[in-house]
Amino acid sequence: MRSVFFTLLVIFGVLVILFNVFQQYRLERPIADVTIRGNQMLEPRVVTIKKGEEVSWINNTDSVQIVTSIPEQSAHAYLLKRSSTMASFHIGRIEPGKSRNMSFYEAGSYLYVCEVAKGKAVATGIINVEERE
Repeated sequence: MRSVFFTLLVIFGVLVILFNVFQQYRLERPIADVTIRGNQMLEPRVVTIKKGEEVSWINNTDSVQIVTSIPEQSAHAYLLKRSSTMASFHIGRIEPGKSRNMSFYEAGSYLYVCEVAKGKAVATGIINVEERE
């Protein structure tokens, strides 16, 4: 009986330590919110974060939205103005009133489009991911 109690006590202690480590890790990864609004609006349109941080897209419209990066060829004019590399990502469908998150682990600029599920472009945005110091 004594060894069972001791084993349970050790397991509980390990779980408490893991919980505290997880909480500290989550606090070090702030989320930048991008709100999708009607009338072709992203707030904010440009977000700057550090590697490993998350961006959360919040759909405040009445339509399903799709968030995806713009291929490098389509972003050629943007690339002429910026020296950083363009990277790609795909968030997928975001239902009205819902949100989707994504962590960015590569530094660079991510040009993206937010479009209504029917294929009509709604807005473009930029995620700038910087190296950690």
